[in-house]
Amino acid sequence: YLRSGASPRALQALVMGVPNLPQTVGLSFDGVTSSLSGFIPPDTMGDVGPTQYICCCNGRIRGFLKSTGSPTGQINQTTNAFFTSVRNGSTTSDPRIRYDRLSGRWFVLIINVSVPNRVLIAVSTNNAPTSSANFTFFQFQHDLVGTTPNADTGGFLDYPSLGIDEDALYIGSRMFNSALNAFTGTTVHVVNKASLLVGSLVVTPFRQ
Repeated sequence: YLRSGASPRALQALVMGVPNLPQTVGLSFDGVTSSLSGFIPPDTMGDVGPTQYICCCNGRIRGFLKSTGSPTGQINQTTNAFFTSVRNGSTTSDPRIRYDRLSGRWFVLIINVSVPNRVLIAVSTNNAPTSSANFTFFQFQHDLVGTTPNADTGGFLDYPSLGIDEDALYIGSRMFNSALNAFTGTTVHVVNKASLLVGSLVVTPFRQ
């Protein structure tokens, strides 16, 4: 083939193969709109389970059937209402949501905005929740787990991330002082998943 004088680009195409055409859109629907969220930025998050797509944004959590895009009979409420049992009357912000295939559960994470603030966690009781009644709710004040006082005492935990594997939930966060005008470092909180699934919260902090 090289002796035929073919260009390097043609040879690359032969070796790599012709790219497939992109998939066509099978279903399209609005998730959380600005009128439902009420927050800018919305911090859009979402994930897909066996039968549902659930999105969680600042101000709203909303579920849809994957087959039709219909929200009928699915979760659709403000994040304040969803987390009302654990948010201590404080507004919620910075959501994360994951469907964990290993456990067949949904995990929703958010913070409240009091200072010092709480990390709020919702764990579904099955793989297809239809309301907040299908979730168990947990909370911890970030600076009260582990040894106290500590480097984060009295501060504000901001914009948490969420990773999940077979053992734990991993929550990485930016830390600020109580006046919210100085970044103080980063902290990771590790939540034991096996304990969480049976209704017990076990958190280990790795600070700064």
